[in-house]
Amino acid sequence: MSCIVIPAATFTHPEIAGVGRTEDAARAAGHEVITAEFPFAALVRAKSFGDTEGFLKIVAGTRHQEVLGVHIVGPSASELITDGAPAISLGATLQELADTIHAHPTLGEIGLEAALTGLGLPVHIAPPQEH
Repeated sequence: MSCIVIPAATFTHPEIAGVGRTEDAARAAGHEVITAEFPFAALVRAKSFGDTEGFLKIVAGTRHQEVLGVHIVGPSASELITDGAPAISLGATLQELADTIHAHPTLGEIGLEAALTGLGLPVHIAPPQEH
């Protein structure tokens, strides 16, 4: 990856955090991309304390499904973004994120859920509709 991987966070409500390339920046750099999103509203832990606003979005290359960027709007985004930096630095793929075991129920599961969605295997939301 040719960019420096530095997570950023904005302490608003909901929190906003990101690391790596945005979808637009990845396309501008010549990458063909897929995006994978998962809403906090479908996450059991977020429901348990009533803070379900927001989502996690993964930007990945289409060829190898390598993670190029992670962007979060929602509860504890500033804490959750720390998982995105090593994923990008180590060249992790959507499949590798999906294969990582997470404690349940936790907010950290949102990355796993987004990766599964990007692979077309969502567990806790309906699959994207084909047009």
